[in-house]
Amino acid sequence: MASAESAPRIETQAAADGTIVISVAGELTMFSAPTFEATLVAAIRKPAECVVIDLTDCTFIDSTGLNTLVHANRMLDGGAARLALIATHPHLLRVLELTHVDDVLPIYTDRSAALNGHRDPRVGYPRTVRSMGFDAEATQSNGKGDTDGRS
Repeated sequence: MASAESAPRIETQAAADGTIVISVAGELTMFSAPTFEATLVAAIRKPAECVVIDLTDCTFIDSTGLNTLVHANRMLDGGAARLALIATHPHLLRVLELTHVDDVLPIYTDRSAALNGHRDPRVGYPRTVRSMGFDAEATQSNGKGDTDGRS
């Protein structure tokens, strides 16, 4: 069982426009994923246009945490609500990219962008880490805007 000091802090807020924001601080692992999943499922069941998961203070995510994100996105598939992530830590962004989570969920670098992005019809969906310029050197090197050779 995870110790109290490794358990993440999970908080839920409603933004002014009704968007539900779930903030995760600490490690999101197989020990904490059930609590996170219960919070996420409860948020998805509320009538909201968007659920934003703020991982700004998340220091680590394992495959169970990643699976929870993908599963939540599948729960919303076909519905009016959307799921978006906020992530700033380079290691976390790299994990999201390597596991292709950035192909199925929009990832923003701050809360304002996430809250505004889900309403802006000009913002592509999903909005990937690569499209936000995190790997500009690799993007420029192959000229395709893709960092790993996928078409």
